[in-house]
Amino acid sequence: MTGCPVWYDLNYIDEKFSPRKIENIVITTPAAPRLFWQTIKLVYLVKKEFPKGNFYFSFHRGIMPDKHTKLVTSIGYFLMCLGAKIVIPKLKIRDISYDLNRMKFYEKMDFHIGYRVHAHLYFLSRRVPTVLINEDGRGTGMVTTLKMPILNIHDSELFTKIKETIRRYKTNDYSDFHKAKQVIEEKFIVMKGFLENLKTSY
Repeated sequence: MTGCPVWYDLNYIDEKFSPRKIENIVITTPAAPRLFWQTIKLVYLVKKEFPKGNFYFSFHRGIMPDKHTKLVTSIGYFLMCLGAKIVIPKLKIRDISYDLNRMKFYEKMDFHIGYRVHAHLYFLSRRVPTVLINEDGRGTGMVTTLKMPILNIHDSELFTKIKETIRRYKTNDYSDFHKAKQVIEEKFIVMKGFLENLKTSY
């Protein structure tokens, strides 16, 4: 197995996870609108943990209804936006669907937390602290592979575990990231070999 290509940002592949001042925080939203209350509770928790932070609320699959997003789903997303803005009035909402340039602001983020697997991997690849909440088996499989905290949406102790995880990272305990980086480095060797084989096959 080569690992997910999103693990590998060649500009950061040799970089370590180093303590940083956390000012800009992005919260990625779930795909399922039924997680409305859980999402709002997450926004409230993150606000309490980073009271001076600048917050962004990011939608990977879009907000407006289209061929990929049903009207009822879109309404759920609008309600998430409204609820999150009530908790954090200065929260900035971003729809980054269908255009990679829309996620350029991620480059300025100091911390990610949320439900989008590829956002989590993007931040790992750039050596930025990140917390993934697993909405389905894709997330669970990924964090298990990378030896990171398993935070599943149906866990009755989810928010206790989230709080504990955030607070460890705030004290610069990056042991989770060091373990993930070791896995990434091991698989990167395999990925390079795989790509070399492809090159010689054509």
